[in-house]
This record gives sequence, C-alpha cells and structure tokens, in this order.
Amino acid sequence: MFRGVVLAVALLIGAAPGLAAEPADATAHKTSFVTTSDGLKLEVLDYGGAGSPILLISGGGRTAHDFDAFAPRLAARHHVYAVTRRGLGASDKPPLNPEAHTLSRLTLDDVEVLDALKLPKATLAGWSLGGAELSGLARHHRDRVTALIYLDAAYAYAFYAPANAYPDAVNVEIDLADLRDKLQAARSGSKQDAARIYDEVLAKDLVDLATDIRAAAERRRRLSKGLAEGPPAPLSRLMTRQNMEKFPAVTGIPILAIFAIPAPEPNLTPAERDDETLMLKWRREQIGRYRAAHPAARIVEIAGADHDVFNSHPDIVLREIDALLDQAAP
Repeated sequence: MFRGVVLAVALLIGAAPGLAAEPADATAHKTSFVTTSDGLKLEVLDYGGAGSPILLISGGGRTAHDFDAFAPRLAARHHVYAVTRRGLGASDKPPLNPEAHTLSRLTLDDVEVLDALKLPKATLAGWSLGGAELSGLARHHRDRVTALIYLDAAYAYAFYAPANAYPDAVNVEIDLADLRDKLQAARSGSKQDAARIYDEVLAKDLVDLATDIRAAAERRRRLSKGLAEGPPAPLSRLMTRQNMEKFPAVTGIPILAIFAIPAPEPNLTPAERDDETLMLKWRREQIGRYRAAHPAARIVEIAGADHDVFNSHPDIVLREIDALLDQAAP
C-alpha cells in the first residue's frame, strides 16, 4: 500500500526517492518537437498504429517515456502519441514563474500539440497529475476531446468534492485558489455581481473550505507519522499551486477512470498497518464520490496495482480502454 502512496505523492511533488528510472528509450517511435505559442519546444513521441488517435499525458515530474513499454501495445488498435510536459525531460524549460506553469497554459500546450499533429479531436489519457490536464481540457477545450482516460488520475486535482483527502491537503489548495479568484472578481465586478459572489462564498465556499481543513487535520492527527513528504522541488511547487481548479463532474464525454488499489505491504509495524488501513479508507471514500458524480463513466478498481497501473497491469488497462472506445465509437 505504502509504495503506491509514496509514488503518487512523489509524482505530485516531484521528489521520487526509490522510484525506478524511466525505461531506456529503445521503443520504436518517432520523436518530434512542437513549438508552443510562447516559444517552447515540447517533446512528442509517435508510437504509430492505426485507428483513433490517443494522446498520453505523463504524471507530474515525469516524461512521455514512462509509456514506452505500454504505448506500443496500445498502438495495436489506435494511433498513439505521448507528450512530455514543459520543464521536464527533453522539452524546453521555461523560467520558474507562475505564468509559465498555469493549468490553462498546460492545457493550451496539449491543444497546440493536437494542432501540430493535425488532430481535430483525440482521446486523452492522463496519468497521475496528468488528470488535472484532462479535466482542464474537458472544461475549457471540450471540442478537442473524444474521450477521457484517467490512469490512477481522478483524484482531488482532477475532480473536486468536499472532504477529498488524497493527495494530502490538495483540496485546501483548491479552495484557496478558487476563493482568491472569486474575491478578485467581486472586487472588480458590478455591485450586483459582487453581492452574488460574496453570498456564494459565504453560503458554500467557506463551508467547503472548513470541511476540507477538518479532513486535512484529521489526516495529520490520525496518521502515525503525520506528514511523510518533504518539501516539493521548485518546479513541482509551481505546478501544484498553479494547477488547482475546482473541477466539477465531467458530463457528456465518455470517461474511463482506473483506480489502483495497492496490495498490503508486508512486515509493517502495528502503527504503519493502521496508517495503511486509514489511507485505503480515504481512497475508497474518494473513489465513491467520483463514482456517484459520474454515473455514466466506466470506473475500474484494480486490486494489487501500482500507481503506474498501465505498467503493473497492462492487460486490464488495454482491455478497458478498448471497451470504452468501442462503446464510444459512432
């Protein structure tokens, strides 16, 4: 259980102690670079294949090469591409300032990759923090999305529901970002708009914030080690802070959400076993909220899976992707 949790947190904050290096680049694919509208070059891998296009989006702190073992198998029925996010791998590194790493900028990067590939629409598959980009694309660039595939990626950063506790305290970050935006809008809007916004903040947003602070406090109190993570690297701190949006449920788009349920770790102390039980409880509660809000989605839980579920259980992931897209085909 802890390996999956540590890997997920590492991908979110960009520190991955003990995480294996990416696979050697021995896969048959073509590498190209797409220049974004703000002048950066992004690495794009083309694994080939016939059929509907799929763009793979990597996890936080990782690159497109994490898909090197999985993508060729996916290409048996689909044309598969993968992109390395700005600031990572062979892609250009912009300055470490907020404007270069906002969620709107990252989703625009994905749209510009689709433009360069001459793809009016594509299925988008995101791993881990890549789920935030999926939800951002669905919300702000809906016309470019055929279907969404969340690869252990439909957590708090991709779908907001009060009391989500995974990853740790991300809901609080989302609340604060949303409050800041709303209060700024109230200051610059008309008297009527300001009154409406302030009423909404008092009636709902502050209630959500209080709920999420209580959930974060419970997590810190009840886990034997409190916070297990160290401080994030500068790029990951920017990505985490700038990628927070209060995403509602996605409707009208075919969705596959795969959740990894890690196997119990052996040789744990009683306190560590209690922590493992709590983490699984919170994860299942969060999955339940996602399931309730997305009744039309294809939701799959894979027992014993690692966070990089497409590598630990590729057969199941391939089967579920094919089933989703067969069902979604016109």
